[in-house]
Amino acid sequence: PPAITPQYGGIVEFSKKIALKEVIAGTAGVETIELKNNAITPQAVSFDLSGAPTGFISTGANALMLEPGKGGTLTLAFSIPEDARAGDYLVKFTASNPGTRTVDYMVLRVKSIPEGHANPVTTKTIYIYSRTRTTEVRLSVVNPSSKKVERIQMFDQIPSDVATDPSQITFSEKVGVVVSSQPLELAWEFKDLQPGEHATVAYIVNNALEEYSPYAESTVRTATFSTERARGLLNIQEFNVPLMTLGKASSVTALLFYGGMDSAQVTVYLEAPLSGFSVKPERKQVLLAPRSVTRVSFEVTPTSSDAVGSGIVALVVSSDEFTLRQTALFIVKPLLGPDWQFLALAVAAVVVVAFILGRTILRRRRRTLERQFRKEAVEERDGYLKSVRDSILENE
Repeated sequence: PPAITPQYGGIVEFSKKIALKEVIAGTAGVETIELKNNAITPQAVSFDLSGAPTGFISTGANALMLEPGKGGTLTLAFSIPEDARAGDYLVKFTASNPGTRTVDYMVLRVKSIPEGHANPVTTKTIYIYSRTRTTEVRLSVVNPSSKKVERIQMFDQIPSDVATDPSQITFSEKVGVVVSSQPLELAWEFKDLQPGEHATVAYIVNNALEEYSPYAESTVRTATFSTERARGLLNIQEFNVPLMTLGKASSVTALLFYGGMDSAQVTVYLEAPLSGFSVKPERKQVLLAPRSVTRVSFEVTPTSSDAVGSGIVALVVSSDEFTLRQTALFIVKPLLGPDWQFLALAVAAVVVVAFILGRTILRRRRRTLERQFRKEAVEERDGYLKSVRDSILENE
């Protein structure tokens, strides 16, 4: 959805929330969220979650007893099947009793690692703390290959809605650096990442958003370096998603810039919402020539009414040394809705007709005035000549 906004019921609130949880297919993990009772009486609260496929998330308790002014913790166990398709799921958390109902949301982003994939893979988890109005971001990178990564840099670009000033950032666990201020981008470097090894960093933002969609749009990229063979940067220069119509294929295109001195093989794919879309092909193997610009395209077809509306689609480009991910907004209009191109042409036609009609009316009005002016001028001249003639006759 274009906006992800929680709903506070007034008595019980989510005091620790998870706005974004990225997980790799075939892995499991545990997270916690917290509820707080703001009433002066105890509250028995039931808890429900929806939006994730069955088995992806489970909780140890479906109800909590919260004392006045106190909080409680709920444990969320994640177990993502290895064959789960990559994409985003909007998970809905509901805490309620007869006197209150509070709703919160989490974007669950599933990432898949293709067989033989050798690039480092990143995951991000974003926590929101209501009492301190802060945001915690935890980033993890794993080396899925069978070879050591000599040096890797990880970059996290922060949406401007979340933070714009480095003074809002506090590093924890491993200090990073600010590599860009507009937009704000942070970076960390790791050396000698062994096969299967994870590295984790975290930072705190002195701000917390009431609407979560900017959190879901934040991007992480990595760059790896080898002393034997270093390649240049791989950048997504353009990512274009046209207005789409239900049931009709549209071409989604991207422009890739590769600045390396040697050719490189990359895998390109789209992470589209799972419900109601067909993407062809699912993946593309692209050979990038040295210092080249390459255009890639995918045929995307909204196939069901669930796709109508707007959302986020991501383009992922993986090479031996980089994994880039860039998001874009998409809009799908219903098939039976108005034909926007026809309406635009119709409006343009009306404007042209009105312009031509206006000019015709103006031209006719001007001709009428000219005829009237000539008539009045002739009458005035004839009157003057008559008066001169009468004056001469009187003098005679």
